[in-house]
Amino acid sequence: MDYSVIIVAAGKGERFSKTTSKILYELPNGKRVIHQTIDAFMENEACKQVILVLNDEGMLYFKDQSRNGRTVLVKGGNSRQESVY
Repeated sequence: MDYSVIIVAAGKGERFSKTTSKILYELPNGKRVIHQTIDAFMENEACKQVILVLNDEGMLYFKDQSRNGRTVLVKGGNSRQESVY
């Protein structure tokens, strides 16, 4: 069954104690958190679309990133509730 996924990643990460955004944090395997998440869906052929809900920093990061037509960027809101809506 084909599906789309929405990844709500527009948060500020206030509980994350690093200087960088938690979605852009580099994991020990060399991947950023957001790519680790996206790749899990991109590797599945049934996933036809990945919708990324991002904050300003995430939007800037992905602005120049190559996308394969399956990824859509959406600006998030001021709260998780607004972003999900």
